[in-house]
Amino acid sequence: MCDMIKERIRINKILNEAIASSVDRDLTKLDELTQLCFAALQVHYHGACVDECLEATARECAARRLARGDDSEPSPPLQVSNAV
Repeated sequence: MCDMIKERIRINKILNEAIASSVDRDLTKLDELTQLCFAALQVHYHGACVDECLEATARECAARRLARGDDSEPSPPLQVSNAV
């Protein structure tokens, strides 16, 4: 896990699934979202990476998500109309 570039896709998938499965929780605070992400990474990496690395990754993800304002599913693709 400590090779963040190689693991970025897997990490993003793990964190997105964790956040999506927690729709009933109000995840608008950095610490709460970080804890959720950290727990998800701990489950998936089973001690293969030190907690400090997992926590830093979780905090980075949480900060990015809150900065973007992502509080829902990704937007659906745009519909293109053929009308002229």
